[in-house]
Amino acid sequence: MAEIWPFEPNKLSVKVEWFTSVLKSRTTEQRSKLRLLYPRAQIKITSLLTETETMLARAIARRAEGSYLVPDWRYASNVSVLFDSSSLDIAVDDAFFYPVAGDRAVAWETVSQIHQFTIDTRGSNTLAAILGPPIGMQNFKVMPLFTAVSLGKIDITQKANNVNSVTITLQTQDYVDLESFATSYPTYLTFEVNTTRDIIQGSNKASVQKFMTLIDNKTGLVTQEEKFDHVDENLTLASKAFGQTAMIQQEGWVHKRYGRLVPFWKPTWGQDLVLTAGASASATTLTAFALGKPADYVDRHFIVDQGGDFQYFKVIAASDDESGYGVGYGTGYGGARYATLLTLTLDVGLTDAIVLADVTTISELNLVRLDTDKVDFKYAPGITSRINVPLESLDNDL
Repeated sequence: MAEIWPFEPNKLSVKVEWFTSVLKSRTTEQRSKLRLLYPRAQIKITSLLTETETMLARAIARRAEGSYLVPDWRYASNVSVLFDSSSLDIAVDDAFFYPVAGDRAVAWETVSQIHQFTIDTRGSNTLAAILGPPIGMQNFKVMPLFTAVSLGKIDITQKANNVNSVTITLQTQDYVDLESFATSYPTYLTFEVNTTRDIIQGSNKASVQKFMTLIDNKTGLVTQEEKFDHVDENLTLASKAFGQTAMIQQEGWVHKRYGRLVPFWKPTWGQDLVLTAGASASATTLTAFALGKPADYVDRHFIVDQGGDFQYFKVIAASDDESGYGVGYGTGYGGARYATLLTLTLDVGLTDAIVLADVTTISELNLVRLDTDKVDFKYAPGITSRINVPLESLDNDL
């Protein structure tokens, strides 16, 4: 028999998992979606409990036999009105409360005052329950309810001051697809551009690698042969969402990736291009300080950030003034740069004028996908959500 796990989390993480197949070839790769239903999710809940509550946790674990009903504490709505069999309407926030008619939910007041119900109808920022509790509840939380199975033992750590740490890890059996709540981003060349700047906690890693196969017969010279005719670049997506609406928008956008399946554009958010002068709308050339050879800029895509206003362009040709690297001098976006002068030819005219005083960064754009089928959302319940996800470059697919 499934038992409700009624303990409010002190720590909470949700690991959402898809199942995609990636087949690499010399020039590109193919990806296919193998799990057609909703994503799976593993939920890890750590709660701080009194000795009496810890005894209750043991009793629930014995009765449940590994099967649980788990409230989704991330998207709890606080309710102050009376909820009983004579008053079945509850106010919820449509911005993040995702269950629909026919789904189960739970009203939670305390560990001992908790009631599950089925949603009859969903109106605008409200729901109606099929059957309320026999005794009125007031000042409670209403939350979505999952069916889940335990992935192992319940860990109990005794601490001082009559407070214990109890941790349970669960696999949901009916997780939902939150794609409809996804953050809306602009598009460039049919793919979304993730314009949310990374929040770096600690450090983010990136790498650039040309895959080669070494041939060594142990008696002669060592030779090498290209495995792919493109360079693999790995990046990181680090994001932090504040508040329940932003949290579900963040997760919904990750759901739209279907694991490794759907690509998107990811800026480096570095100062990858420093212009010598601004440009008017419809301009097809730019002048910049080059820190590399002209060929390094050809076929590269860039995003211009002018205080949150974005535009994009691709460089199709580049030439320099042959003055030699390190000769030219310029100040760009807050820092001095030494480089030769460079003329860039764009694929199309600029959509808006570039005013150097307004430019935050001009960063390289990379077409990427998630380099994992599992994304771990770490929550401070009801407040913030953090993810740190590896990415794989797909520029060779364009």
